[in-house]
Amino acid sequence: MAPRVGEEVTIPYFREIVKTDHFYVRSIHHEFTDTNQVVYVSIVVGQYNRYWNMKRDEEYAKGRMSMNDYLSKDESRIRKGYGLRWL
Repeated sequence: MAPRVGEEVTIPYFREIVKTDHFYVRSIHHEFTDTNQVVYVSIVVGQYNRYWNMKRDEEYAKGRMSMNDYLSKDESRIRKGYGLRWL
């Protein structure tokens, strides 16, 4: 069973590499083949913020955010660059 967008995930063995083990699910994509289903789960360090997620989607949909920024994992840089404040 795959987690849902916004759910927090703890991965203890990541602590050595990224200095934290707390993440949240940013997106989930499914790929179907003739015999398999592959689920890709994108995780980001930190805590989920529904408002920020909505604003990021809005900025991208209105053409005010590039695809690279939209997919970027560096959310603090993106928020500053687009003048979006933390909540």
